[in-house]
Amino acid sequence: MKKSGKESGWISLEEPDSFQVTKIEDDGTEADRKYEHQQLYMAIKSLTAHEQAVILLFYMEEKSIKEIMDIMEMPSGTVRSCLTRGRQHLKQYLENGN
Repeated sequence: MKKSGKESGWISLEEPDSFQVTKIEDDGTEADRKYEHQQLYMAIKSLTAHEQAVILLFYMEEKSIKEIMDIMEMPSGTVRSCLTRGRQHLKQYLENGN
């Protein structure tokens, strides 16, 4: 017996006509989104360790510059320059399609 989402909750394997196969339409947008995310992850991976950490803390963890300074034990200027360089490197990577 296999579980079904229908009324009884179960279907019989002996009665092949007792279940229905539904075709799921895919217009490719899901694949496109996965590709875009993959490109972004590869771009982030191409950054230096400091740039990666600062970019991820700032954008993914939504930490402030002050919080990143404390976490990374860096001066404000260094955090800001890592953010700026990281953004530039991400932009270059994504524009060049590396």
